[in-house]
Amino acid sequence: FENVILQKLRDEKNQEAIALYLINVTAITHTSQQKPELAIRNLKEALEIFHAIGKGESKETLETWAALAALIKGKEAIEARQNALSVATKLYGPQDRKVGAALNNLGKCYFDNAHYKEALEAFERALNIKTRVDGPDSISVADTHNIIGLCYQSLGQVDRALNELSLALNTYK
Repeated sequence: FENVILQKLRDEKNQEAIALYLINVTAITHTSQQKPELAIRNLKEALEIFHAIGKGESKETLETWAALAALIKGKEAIEARQNALSVATKLYGPQDRKVGAALNNLGKCYFDNAHYKEALEAFERALNIKTRVDGPDSISVADTHNIIGLCYQSLGQVDRALNELSLALNTYK
């Protein structure tokens, strides 16, 4: 059934509808059926289509980069998170909450790949946005202090790690 719909859209040459269909099929079918290779292929094709039709910096593209990054690992995941951050910054401006979320996701990706210095930089930028948007005593800010502390710990900077973890703990109380 999926191939019939996709072929009909291809015959109609409706590129945007094809891209959106690929994303929806990925979200609903391939991820729930544990077929990440098909989901990755569809998301990459959707991104190519969005770029080809001049929607390379759209909300749909941002969501597609984020979905792709969640399915892949390593350097490719970092690149996808960087692309998501770039699109978010262009769409919403450098101090928007969505940019803070994209920075946080990029930081997690760096951290998961043992790039602690880069993770720290991303988390610190996210912290600045979250503090401004959510306030210094928010759980979101505390969570970010916590992960910054883990970055410092991984970098061997124990005193700075303890300071960040203390800031997080004070908010959690």
